[in-house]
Amino acid sequence: MSFQSLLEPRLWTAVQKSYEDGDHSGAILDSFYFLSDLIRNKSGCESDGAALIGAAFGGQNPIVKINALHTESEISEQRGVEQLLRGLYLALRNPRSHEKRTDSSETAETVITFISPLVGMIDKSKSPFDTEQIVQKVFDKHFVPSGQYADAIATKVPLGKRYDVLCQVFQRRTEGKIEHVALFIKAIAATLSVESRTSFWEMVSSELEEAATDSEVRTAVYIAGSEWGELSEIARLRTEHRLIVSIGEGEYNPETKNCPKGSLGTWASGITANFSLKDELFEAVTGRVIFGGQSGVDYVLRYFRTELLGDRKLEPKWLLIPALKARLDADDKAIYSALWFVNKMADCHEGWSELKEPLAEFEQRNAVAAVTDDDIPF
Repeated sequence: MSFQSLLEPRLWTAVQKSYEDGDHSGAILDSFYFLSDLIRNKSGCESDGAALIGAAFGGQNPIVKINALHTESEISEQRGVEQLLRGLYLALRNPRSHEKRTDSSETAETVITFISPLVGMIDKSKSPFDTEQIVQKVFDKHFVPSGQYADAIATKVPLGKRYDVLCQVFQRRTEGKIEHVALFIKAIAATLSVESRTSFWEMVSSELEEAATDSEVRTAVYIAGSEWGELSEIARLRTEHRLIVSIGEGEYNPETKNCPKGSLGTWASGITANFSLKDELFEAVTGRVIFGGQSGVDYVLRYFRTELLGDRKLEPKWLLIPALKARLDADDKAIYSALWFVNKMADCHEGWSELKEPLAEFEQRNAVAAVTDDDIPF
């Protein structure tokens, strides 16, 4: 019977190169590296060596349970496995980690063969943490839409498992309410290291660089939110362009409160301040006012009022004033209401004063009083 046939297949894969190269001490260390990773994945603990064994298998309520722990015999077995593993690390792994050893093939085979059944035992052991269980809580129809609830779920995930859970939830983001997914992602990302958070945003960037469907884009955009700057330049520019194209054809029906066109573009609302393609965005928004008819104007005023009118203390962009005049000439009441500030705010840039005459003419034609603060539509 060959040495390989005696081992659990994953364990053989872990030690094969060192063993076949004749580095028998290295093969022993490889077996312990594999064992440590297995215990970390099972327990979610981040320590190493004897400390890892104690954290995973020790205490009155061990994280990793090799049996039900109901009888004295079962409790003794749990303690025995803990002590056995501690002994293996102290007696066999640590000396080879701290100083040069030259082991024979017989020694390597004896140690690694002894570790193999322990691998099977750990595989069959019970752990209170179940990744799928946690992920399902995020997509549960009874998810409580609050940061407190999201934090509570996040704290149930062992530190060593949080990045994996974060990535799984993001990958499955289209399966549930994006507001719930975003709350959980924000909660769990806040507990990770800077390096892990950077890795996560790199993954989000990769998704957006390749995203094919509107659903993939809008959910990733919603999750990114204020962290827009963390995304890669390719992801940002590609996504901004896609959103702007959608905005450029946007329509909104105030009666039905839906968007026959441009629904994807509405997901840009709230993050446009971080856009790189600000000029292109403004052109798209202004274009809807000029060429989009009433549904285009309603779309802009519903979702991109700030992007259209901007900072009133600054000079309005040259495209804007002619577009607004054209809408006032067309007796657009929505635009008229949106421009309430032109005659009422002393700190408006003088460039807005070009609209005073068109506003007065609108009022005269439509026999309406000048807009007051009570008429402000928000």
